Amino acid sequence: MRQDDFADRIGINKNTLRAYEKDRNSPTIDTILSISEKLDVSVAWLAFGDATMCQGETTEQPHRPQETGGPCTRCERLEADNRELVRDNRELVSDNRELVKENRELMRENGDLRVELERMKARAAPDQETPNEAHRKAG
Repeated sequence: MRQDDFADRIGINKNTLRAYEKDRNSPTIDTILSISEKLDVSVAWLAFGDATMCQGETTEQPHRPQETGGPCTRCERLEADNRELVRDNRELVSDNRELVKENRELMRENGDLRVELERMKARAAPDQETPNEAHRKAG
């Protein structure tokens, strides 16, 4: 299907479609829903690249509880994955807090250095030009 035909089919301007393709703009949820309905593709696949492309398809077998009454192996695996993701998330939150604290300290230090630089400039003799000022006049 040509780009112009595709744009017409989903009801948008061809320049808008080009902007989506060049990552200069993102489609609205209404556009995503329109594409999903008109082309019978999954919204999750369009928006996030998750799941399967076509609606109604599944990537895994449907959940079937164990006949023994215990948890199924799929549920156990998903819960283990979830616990690992929670641990990873907690580590990332902790790392993020430390980085925010370090960033604040660096910004404070940067501000202090700027103040000190201005003081040093003010202490310079008024009739003496700083190297930067001499360079600017020469240029």
